[in-house]
Amino acid sequence: VAHFFARVTKLILHPEDPVYQPVMSFLLLKPNIDIQNVPEIYKLLLSSSTQYYNKERHWCLRLILDSLIEPNDYNILQKRYGIKLLLSLFGSVIADQETKKFILLSLRAVLQHRSVANDLYVRQNLQSWIVLTLQNKILTRWERVFLCQLFVTLVTHIKELYCADLNDDAVEANWRKTIAYKTCRMLGNKVCDELVKENDNAKNMWLPKLKQLLCEDSWSRNCSVQN
Repeated sequence: VAHFFARVTKLILHPEDPVYQPVMSFLLLKPNIDIQNVPEIYKLLLSSSTQYYNKERHWCLRLILDSLIEPNDYNILQKRYGIKLLLSLFGSVIADQETKKFILLSLRAVLQHRSVANDLYVRQNLQSWIVLTLQNKILTRWERVFLCQLFVTLVTHIKELYCADLNDDAVEANWRKTIAYKTCRMLGNKVCDELVKENDNAKNMWLPKLKQLLCEDSWSRNCSVQN
């Protein structure tokens, strides 16, 4: 919300901006503003404007990207099902390359926090979404490599999270670790296949890291992985 008003103060000085009208209408219509929600996220992301829909969507996506600094920002975004909305928007026909870029950068921003990464893994099934999205043939090389990078970051957090407690010998906990490992390995092999197709620095950078993450020995050093 603070970022929203910071951007609005600049927007007031530019009435010619296409985003000026919808944002000012929102401010005039609402006597008070809920500071625990993202203002006008649905109206701007799913703009009905026939002329400036891209500009309104990009303005909102930029606001979301700049605002994702700490886990609480993610929680506020999730009150409007923000991540599900972004994931759905990425694969839709209305998403241009600029929209996809903002969405991928936003995902990278939230994946900086381990607690958020765990929520994306458990509740949002981000790992499966990444693998499924990689099957899209119209992705650019940059988008494909960036998705692989997101997968590596996500699996890194999950591995550290599930293998953090060396004294955790409970059967249920070990089964959770085993399921996490096998899920990451199964999906990770598909991501490896995509990286193998690349013949540039991205392949040399991310493929070894991913293979190391998927190595059973690297999980077994800290936690018991059952076959």
